[in-house]
Amino acid sequence: MSRLEAQRGATMVEFAISSLAMLMVMFGILECSLLLYTYHTVSSAARQASRWAMVRGSDCVAPTCPADANAVKSYVLTQVPLLDTSQVNVTTTWASSNDCTVTSPSGPAGPGCVVAVQVSYPFQLHLPLIPISAVTLSSTSQMVMSE
Repeated sequence: MSRLEAQRGATMVEFAISSLAMLMVMFGILECSLLLYTYHTVSSAARQASRWAMVRGSDCVAPTCPADANAVKSYVLTQVPLLDTSQVNVTTTWASSNDCTVTSPSGPAGPGCVVAVQVSYPFQLHLPLIPISAVTLSSTSQMVMSE
């Protein structure tokens, strides 16, 4: 009976230690899920913006044409509704290819040129025992302009 009395609080201590480890793993999985969701959002915004810009080149006649770097950035900000839009960085460049020559790498170009959109976002980690405070997520998409 004295041996049982010596083990009296051991179950509570074991539960406290194991539940702490389980909660740390669970919150780590949640944080990684948020990181992957944010990367997917950034990647999707870059792809959508390059598609949007490739049809709004110097030969486009629609009301939103031609699309310059500011218009592409405004479009990207509509594609990331759950992110802090003040933290989203968008870089748009136009490059020459075999079929065209770009007069200005910061402005719209004609058919055959390449438009590249890079979107980056600093993701804040909220894990207490890991010293990394932010991870910069970045994605680039480039497409050949059609108009």
